[in-house]
Amino acid sequence: MAAGKASVVAVGAHPDDIEFGCGGMIALHADIGDLVTLIYVSNGERGGDPKERVREAREAARILGAKKVEFLGFPDGRIGDSIEVVSKIEDVLRAVDADILYTHTLSERHQDHRHVSQAATSAARDCPALMYFETPSSSNLFRPQYYVDITGTIERKLDAVRKHLSQKTKRGVKPEIVEGQARFRGFDPGFQFAECFEISHLHGLIHVPRGKSATR
Repeated sequence: MAAGKASVVAVGAHPDDIEFGCGGMIALHADIGDLVTLIYVSNGERGGDPKERVREAREAARILGAKKVEFLGFPDGRIGDSIEVVSKIEDVLRAVDADILYTHTLSERHQDHRHVSQAATSAARDCPALMYFETPSSSNLFRPQYYVDITGTIERKLDAVRKHLSQKTKRGVKPEIVEGQARFRGFDPGFQFAECFEISHLHGLIHVPRGKSATR
């Protein structure tokens, strides 16, 4: 990596998960010159034509400023917390020398999301930083610890979500729902729009865009 830059990786179970969970944060990283890699563990075939979903995810990644996009091709709906999934994620983390990883919260109601979180947590055991994001299927056990102001990147987040036209009938990925969630999350820290995260570990990493710690 270039001096002062970080290698940032986000892992989602399906196309559109990353965009909803941390699209604003990803855009912030890209804006400061960090190398961003997105990993989709499945191609989302249960939600539509997998080729279309891959194309949509690539277009969304371009909007957010990601330089690399990886599709691991595990079966949608049957992703497990297995050595195969852990190893594939770990291979990418090593290849890009990852400094920070974002992935699903462990407090997930969707089995694919929960298993990806578990697998990514294992894969990131040597990664300096690991943070968990929320999605529409996160449970009320999700406890935000770090809020980031995404007011400057909310439109790119929404544009990335809009690229997933095959999912437009799903309530959780409608732009107005995504915008409402970001506005709601901005209330506590006093931002117009925010994303929030649970922290697994942050070992002295200085490249995480500035935010506010939870006050409750």
